[in-house]
Amino acid sequence: MNTKILIELIENISNSKRDGPLSETVQEALGDVELSLVDRAIIDAYLLRQRGKIADAIEKWRSIANIAAEEADNELAAHAWFSMGGLLSDNNPEEALLAYNKAIHLDSQYTDAYYNRASAKSRLSHYEAAIVDFDAALRLKPDYTEAYSNRGIAKGALGYHEDAIADFDKSIKINPDNADAYFRRGHAKAELGRYEDAIADFDKGLQLESNHAQVYFDRGYATLELERYEEAIEDFDKGLKLKPDDAQAYFVRGYVKYEIGEYEAAIKDFDHTIRLEPEHSPAYNNRAHLKNKLRQYESALADCDESIRLNFDDAWPYINRGFAKIKLGQIESALTDCDEAVQRDPALAEAYHTRGEANALLGRTPEAKADLQEALELAEQTDNQDLKTEIAQSLQKLDNTE
Repeated sequence: MNTKILIELIENISNSKRDGPLSETVQEALGDVELSLVDRAIIDAYLLRQRGKIADAIEKWRSIANIAAEEADNELAAHAWFSMGGLLSDNNPEEALLAYNKAIHLDSQYTDAYYNRASAKSRLSHYEAAIVDFDAALRLKPDYTEAYSNRGIAKGALGYHEDAIADFDKSIKINPDNADAYFRRGHAKAELGRYEDAIADFDKGLQLESNHAQVYFDRGYATLELERYEEAIEDFDKGLKLKPDDAQAYFVRGYVKYEIGEYEAAIKDFDHTIRLEPEHSPAYNNRAHLKNKLRQYESALADCDESIRLNFDDAWPYINRGFAKIKLGQIESALTDCDEAVQRDPALAEAYHTRGEANALLGRTPEAKADLQEALELAEQTDNQDLKTEIAQSLQKLDNTE
């Protein structure tokens, strides 16, 4: 029997939902056609894959490749190596590459082999090389919508977001119902700061496929950048219903709730983050910051300690711990924490501000003024109006005490 026809038949049956063992279903479809030993080996290879016996399936295809090589059947040998590559790709992409190399060596026009090799290279973060293979696949099949999409992903990973958008445009033009292409294009636009355009793509994609937690998260990030906080929370709510174990989503939703003054609710989200990811240092730090605002200073100290234990180099937990210690009357210790914060990030206005407050309480007026002036200059550079106002008030209070 013609091997190509047999393989197409088996793949069609494998992709359908027909009941019964594969071998019997194929024989039923073939009727009285007599099968060769190679034909039966091919059926066995697909059957082994269907049963989850991947290693055995790989060896079966290897034997088929050897037989095909002996018979100078390059088309069958190429397909055998291609099939091995597909079976190897998830757990052993390096070995999969070698299999695809052999398939392409035997058949230089093997479109899917170029595509699969490109995908394996992308999995290994070899994006430039992956793009070369996607190019080859598209030369052979110019309407290969998946190749445009995945080439766009590779370009995006390299930071070529405009080029990635062009590929997603082509994918969508060929298949306007390709939800993933809209999602990917939206992500690329968000990377370029084009948040409104990104949201429009996320909207379109979600109209086509609504059960994508990450897309709700991505749209939430975009609306957060536009300071549309209620919309952002709504999207994170939707995403978390679909993926309730996403620690980072709780963390970001907590940050959004902090921005709108919902401190208790924000703390609960940071609680969720820590429950799911106990070594999430920023969650401890952010929770400490909110506890300071709620005057829960002892509890804030404990969170700062844990944040520092997890990330010794971050300046922020030292600032928050210094603030809590000031409120608890531990001024000298607070000053030490502020020194540690300044050492870690000399451009952080809040570190100088908190140290200025500590120096003022210790009666070290010149040092306090120097810290507050430095804090004000740094705050002006970042155009943090609220912080500038707080620092100016601290300076005015210091002047009034002289």
